[in-house]
Amino acid sequence: MNNENIIVPNWLQHYIDRLDMHIAEQKKSNEEFKAEMKEMNKNLGGLSNSLGECAEDFFYEALLNRDKNLFGEPVNSIMSFTKCRKVPDEYDILIINCTSVCIVEVKHVARKDDIPKLLKKAETIKINMPEYQNHTIYLGLAAMSFKPHIINLCKEHGIAIIKEVSNSVVIIHDNLKAY
Repeated sequence: MNNENIIVPNWLQHYIDRLDMHIAEQKKSNEEFKAEMKEMNKNLGGLSNSLGECAEDFFYEALLNRDKNLFGEPVNSIMSFTKCRKVPDEYDILIINCTSVCIVEVKHVARKDDIPKLLKKAETIKINMPEYQNHTIYLGLAAMSFKPHIINLCKEHGIAIIKEVSNSVVIIHDNLKAY
């Protein structure tokens, strides 16, 4: 059926026109809302990145200025933010000596999903950095904030907990596992 042959009374056409105008306004409003949300997400992402960078700087400086040992072994070097492309991955902090490497993942707030990502890094580092192929790999999760269940998960997986307490760093590594 062709809509052009329908005769619409003036009073009904008035409501149809108002409805069309309302729909057009709503579409415009939705587009404006989407643009505002996109901008807000961009700003929140920037804020999140800034908090992450502050945490990375804090822990890097704190670990750099600590006693130079890796769980009782002397440290040769501490590197910050290493990005690799063979197997796409990044390592926030690497604490290195002649026989061991500790990969430290840094977060502003430690979360449950950080743990599987960190465990994967124990595998990727030997591909991305073959010079550490024969090194013992340790893992550490550093964060400004830990919930108790995250600390327990780290201990279950043998991951060192590196946390900020009163502007200093506390390292808990009593259940540390070699990977």
